[in-house]
Amino acid sequence: MVILITKNLVAQTTLRCKHTAFTRQSGMSNQLIREIAEDSNGFLWLVSDNNLQWFDGSLFHTVPFGYGIHQVPGTAFIKVHATKEKEVWIFYEKGFSVYQPATHSFKHYTTLIPPYNNFYASPVAELDNEIVINNGAYFFYVDKKTKQVNTKKEFLVKLKGSGFIYPLHKNMETPFIIFKSKLMDFEGFLKNNTVDTAKEGVPTNTFILNKTQWLLFDDTKLGFIENNILQKKIVLYPGNKKLITYRCPAAVIKKNDQALLVLLDDELWEFDIKSMQFTRQLLNLNNKQFITNGYFKNAFYDSRGNLWAASNLYGLIKIVTNSQPIQLIATANEKDNFIKCLYVNKAFNKIITGTYGSGLLVYDTLGHLLKHFPLIDAAYPSANIISSIAKIDNDNYLILVYNCGTQYVLNTRHLSITKLTANIIGLRFQNFFPAYYAELIEAGNATFYYLKTGTEFLKLTVTKNTLLINAIAANDSLYIRQLSSYKSRSTQLRFYSKDDYFTNCLINAGIKGIAVNCLVKWNDDWLIGTAIGIFKFNKIAALIKHYNHQTGLPDETINAFVIDKENNLWCSHNKGLSRINNKGEIFNLHKEDGLQDDEFNYGAATITPDGQLFFGGIKGLSTFFPHQLYNIADTPRIVITGISTSGQSLPTDTAFWQMRNLQLSYNDNWIKIIFAASGNSNAGYYNYQYRIKGFNNEWNNIGNEKEINLALPPGKYTVDIAANNGSRQDITPQQSISIQILPPFYKRWWFIGLCGLGVFFGIGYILYYINKQKYRKIIEALKVKEELELERQRISRDLHDNMGAYTSALIANVEKLKTKTGEDEDVVKMQNNAEQILSSLRETIWVLNNKEVSIADFSDGFKNYCFKLLKNFEHISFDAEEQIEENKMLSAAVAIHLNKILQEAVQNIIKHSNATQIRYSIFCNKQLSITIADNGKGFDGAAIKKGNGLDNIQWRAKEVEVTIEIISLPGKGTSIIIKK
Repeated sequence: MVILITKNLVAQTTLRCKHTAFTRQSGMSNQLIREIAEDSNGFLWLVSDNNLQWFDGSLFHTVPFGYGIHQVPGTAFIKVHATKEKEVWIFYEKGFSVYQPATHSFKHYTTLIPPYNNFYASPVAELDNEIVINNGAYFFYVDKKTKQVNTKKEFLVKLKGSGFIYPLHKNMETPFIIFKSKLMDFEGFLKNNTVDTAKEGVPTNTFILNKTQWLLFDDTKLGFIENNILQKKIVLYPGNKKLITYRCPAAVIKKNDQALLVLLDDELWEFDIKSMQFTRQLLNLNNKQFITNGYFKNAFYDSRGNLWAASNLYGLIKIVTNSQPIQLIATANEKDNFIKCLYVNKAFNKIITGTYGSGLLVYDTLGHLLKHFPLIDAAYPSANIISSIAKIDNDNYLILVYNCGTQYVLNTRHLSITKLTANIIGLRFQNFFPAYYAELIEAGNATFYYLKTGTEFLKLTVTKNTLLINAIAANDSLYIRQLSSYKSRSTQLRFYSKDDYFTNCLINAGIKGIAVNCLVKWNDDWLIGTAIGIFKFNKIAALIKHYNHQTGLPDETINAFVIDKENNLWCSHNKGLSRINNKGEIFNLHKEDGLQDDEFNYGAATITPDGQLFFGGIKGLSTFFPHQLYNIADTPRIVITGISTSGQSLPTDTAFWQMRNLQLSYNDNWIKIIFAASGNSNAGYYNYQYRIKGFNNEWNNIGNEKEINLALPPGKYTVDIAANNGSRQDITPQQSISIQILPPFYKRWWFIGLCGLGVFFGIGYILYYINKQKYRKIIEALKVKEELELERQRISRDLHDNMGAYTSALIANVEKLKTKTGEDEDVVKMQNNAEQILSSLRETIWVLNNKEVSIADFSDGFKNYCFKLLKNFEHISFDAEEQIEENKMLSAAVAIHLNKILQEAVQNIIKHSNATQIRYSIFCNKQLSITIADNGKGFDGAAIKKGNGLDNIQWRAKEVEVTIEIISLPGKGTSIIIKK
């Protein structure tokens, strides 16, 4: 049979990949990684000779030695394997431990499988329900659920001598094994019971494609084996590479059904299974190998398709194998790549870069270096620092050199350079030395405006080999003001507008005097880039937006502005590039995304007519079409890796990422949540946002910070966390946790309810007691009232029957005595006294018989009294007026006192006033008002002496709480006004 030895027949290409290297400085305990596995949380588990660590995407955590649930009793680690159920089995010298991702805990099995001749147990195959483990002498079946050895299959095969049967391959995907250079079914192999391997060599590096096909590797080539027979051809390694470290690939990893990843010492290659060819090499973004010396030890693809490669000197390298649309233009000599300014003419296939310290470099648009002009001049040490580049025509470009008396014209057709002689016209200086931060604005016809830090403005014209330098005119200033973007390291911005617009912008923003790096007109607004972010102003110089760390910018020192074809604003800074769309959402690019580095330079940015963007930085030129970047953005997986509170009241044996609900007391409301994002980028490059539903539903931007500190009042909240390449308000949460802060016991519903019930029953009891007391008092009052009523009636009867009868008899006897003795003065007095007693007695009986009387009845009784009395005084007339709107009731006592006051007044009128008319009026609505007046002679109130009549009136008024006003004027009559 003819065996064909071939080189690769398929053209070999390269795949530029972004990568991150993790070393001891990153937190790794050992840079020499033996094995890598991934659990269901996306955490990586790494074993080195003497350490076990897990990586959450942000931090490396070392598992301490011990037998606790968060410890592992191993010092010499052999292997780590994640089962199909995503349990992580860690093998070490004493046995193995199994990690449960759901509970973040270990269980240890250190006595199941003892070592044999210092060969420690390790897995060789994973079946549906069992793990097959070999200890150098025997094979053991361990049940994946119970973790117990299946005694029915125990010790089925014993290996004699010092030979060893190697596992299928490191992925352990299929239960096959290689023995005596033959591929055998593992179950059939075990039936042989006892096998002597001492005399047979066993291939140590193989990869199984299927039951009948497998690959065998050595130090220079691989062979295709089918049905245990070498078939057709042997493939040499790319570039006839000879492997030195292991004399074979360090590892062969299945990428997908079509391709394998093969580790060839210090190189990573993809191998196409169908064509049996090495197709492309994986390189970093600078088209270089990931390591420059040393070798790769092993590799692992995680669930997101990222490649993790372990090396002997460079630690652990994370490689993102997605295609990178960002092109790097740079030389192999890194010190030549500090791009200070640039000019791109795609129509003529030229890219010109001015550097700091290396002069000029001219590339074609594919990034191939065409020529390097170092521009070394002994007279000027800074002759190799380029300030600015501007186009004269499609072949010639004006080159300004920093602090140098010599300027140049670059011809890109012939790749030649010519010195210019400066001719300064009408200016106060004799030599022209361009500033470090300078800008050339093209004005046509080989004419340019030169702006030095925004304060010095010149007009430059190139004629043959001469550079004419003039002052600018008024129309030149007008032309400059009509531009829509500027680069300026200045605080003097008045030149850029006809008025003080930009100055007012700075004043309105409270940043007067701050250095401005760049200005651009975006839509109808002006944006000013500074060292403290981007300020957006409207037409009237009012600040309408400030973009900074809080809004999603990774860095606030803005170096340049570019507006792309989709009207998105791009800005460069010292932590990559940022895109701001018309909604104000921010998208960020970093070194890991394919940029030359994170630091970009002032003013080094441009856009070509076809929309390609160019940005210059400290390690070269990054260029891309914005629409090709959408595959860079990824949504990482966020896992909560730590939660702590002021009172540390959280359970200690629960995985933080399993905590979906927290219930804390009001005095334990200071909460710290730590999290990590695992995606295509390093966790430190993502922009993190969070919101608190129930407190503030707005997303809060925290930049690259991976923790949240909260102080929440009592209530129910949901904390949402998200990570992305930028800042957005419509982002979807990638992690959520519900938090309930319990109020003090006296504010909780059950306490308030109990208090409410207590208050309710307390008030009810108090009301019951009060009503009971009131009811008892009412009953007692009714009894007293009833008793008083009975007593009143008894007294009334006694007075009427006894005192009334005796008084009437007395009056009758006085009348008889008067008849016998005549009008004797004493008898007359006796008669008057008897009549007075009878009158008082009748009033008393009336009071006792009548508890109250209406005002109308009271008024009628007084009028009857006056009519009867005045029959004997025909010369006195009596007029009465009544207006009783509310016929209120008067108590009997009040009625008697008022009646006596009025009778006393009438008696005084008759006796003393010489009046011919008495006027009586009574009014009652809300107030009772009674007036008795006459037309008599009146009296002087100050001169008259009070007698018993007036004293009696005042006393009675005080008793019934009425006010009495007596108005009298000599010759005008008298009025008495009673109000109640």
